[in-house]
Order: sequence, then C-alpha cells, then structure tokens
Amino acid sequence: MSNIGKLFERIEIRQASYSQDGYGAVSVTYNSLGEVWCEVTDNGSNEIDSNDKKTYVDPMYFKIRKNNFADFPTTNVVVYQGNVYDVIGVKATGIRLKEYWEIYAALKQ
Repeated sequence: MSNIGKLFERIEIRQASYSQDGYGAVSVTYNSLGEVWCEVTDNGSNEIDSNDKKTYVDPMYFKIRKNNFADFPTTNVVVYQGNVYDVIGVKATGIRLKEYWEIYAALKQ
C-alpha cells in the first residue's frame, strides 16, 4: 500500500479531443482535466530499437489516486515539470485494485 506521504508531486492530466477539417485532415487538441497529486518514479533513459532506428525515451511512472478518474485511457497525456508525456500503459493497483492508477508514460517525441 502506498503511503499518502509519497503523493507529493503535482501533474496535469490532459484528454485528447479529435476533430476533422473539411479536407479530412484529423487534428488533435488536449483539454485539461485538472491537476492531481501523484508519486513519480523516474526509470532513467531507455533505448528502443524499432525498424533499424534507435529511439531514446525517458519513461516515467506516475501513481495517482483512482478516485480522481473513473477510467484512464491511454489517449490521455501527463504534463510534469513542463514536459508532456504520452501514456503507454495504465493499471489499477492497491487493495482490490481500487486505490490507484499506475501510469507508465514516455516523454512525447
């Protein structure tokens, strides 16, 4: 069980909103869902090798109280210390999976 004292960082959660112009081009904008307290774990830099191209990512784990959001889609983004992170994965944790969202995210490229 996570100690409430570990939730001392602030992050902003933004939700993706998609629109299409008259030519069929899709654009995305992000609307703020609010700021929440969280626990942040920095996993250091990683290298991903895909299609013979090396990509460096800065993965982070953010743990927030689940009562802030009923669900947490991976289309959301996290803003932390002025940096925007794409959500890669989310899992429910805590007693009976009801207490926290653990969010795995990487620095937006």
